[in-house]
Amino acid sequence: MYNKNLEYLLSYEVDKVISQKSVFVRRKINPLLRSILKVLNPYKLHIIRQTELPKNRPLIFTPNHGFKDDFLNALIIANTHCYTLFGSLDQFYNTLGGQLANLFGVVMVNRDDPKSRETAIPKMIKAIEYGANALIFPEGCWNLTDAELAMKLYNGFHKIAEATGALIVPIGVHFEGKSCYAIRDEPFEIKGLPPSEAKIILRDKLATLQYELIEKFSVFSRKEFEVGGLSLKEQWINEVIRRKKEVKYYIEEKEITYPYKDSTITEFTEVFAHLDTIKLTKENAFLLRPTRSER
Repeated sequence: MYNKNLEYLLSYEVDKVISQKSVFVRRKINPLLRSILKVLNPYKLHIIRQTELPKNRPLIFTPNHGFKDDFLNALIIANTHCYTLFGSLDQFYNTLGGQLANLFGVVMVNRDDPKSRETAIPKMIKAIEYGANALIFPEGCWNLTDAELAMKLYNGFHKIAEATGALIVPIGVHFEGKSCYAIRDEPFEIKGLPPSEAKIILRDKLATLQYELIEKFSVFSRKEFEVGGLSLKEQWINEVIRRKKEVKYYIEEKEITYPYKDSTITEFTEVFAHLDTIKLTKENAFLLRPTRSER
C-alpha cells in the first residue's frame, strides 16, 4: 500500500512541502484528530503532570523515544497542533498510521540523506512561522540501550529554537504493560545557548523524567526479576526483540546507524574492537600470560 502521492514531502524545496494554507487547515482539524487518537491509543494513558503552556510563544515538544506508540501518545500529551519531524520513511509510506500522521502535519526526513537532513530544518521553521508548534524526537531513533535513560541528542531542536524563538517542552513517556505514563514538563528557554549546553540541559531533563516515571511505576520484587531463570540482560534482549516486532518496518541495519555519534568521544566498543581481529601467534602469545597481580 505504498503511497506514492506523498513523495512530494521528500522534496528539498521548502515551499513544495510547507504552505500557509496547509498549516492553517491542519490546525483547524487538529482537535478532532486528537480526539480520534485517544480512541485509537492501544495504551491507557496516565498523565502524571502537565504544566501550563504559554500562548504567546511557539513550542518545540521533545519526547524521549523508545517504543512504537510513544509518537501517538506524545501528540495527545502535547495537546496542541504540532508538525512532527518524521524519519521512519518505510513506516510512513507503507502504513495507515503514516497517512494519519500526515493529517497532523509532518516534515519528512530521509536520515540516510545529508541534504534531506539539512533541508528538514528550514521546513520545520517555516511551519512554525505559519502558526504551528513542533514535535521532535531529539534522540533521532528508538532508545534500546540497557543503561541510558536518554541517549545523546541531535542539534535540530536547537537550530529551530534559535531561528524561531520557540521554547522547549520536554515530554517523558514510559510504558508498563498496557499503560503509558507521561509527564509534560515546564517549557524552558535555550535561545542564546551554545548547542552543546542546550543538549546537556535537555538530555538531563529527559533522563530525569524517565527516572521519575520508572521509580514510581516500575516496581518489581527480586522474585519477579528472575523470570524463567533469565538474567536481567537476557530479559532486556527479549524485550528489545518484542518491541521491534511490534512494527512492520523496523529495518535493523539502518536503525543501528542512527543514534547520534559524538566525534569527540571514543565509545567502549571502539576501544576494544581490535580484539575481534587479533590472531594468536607465537610472537604475541606472551600477552596471554597472567600478570603478577593475577597469580
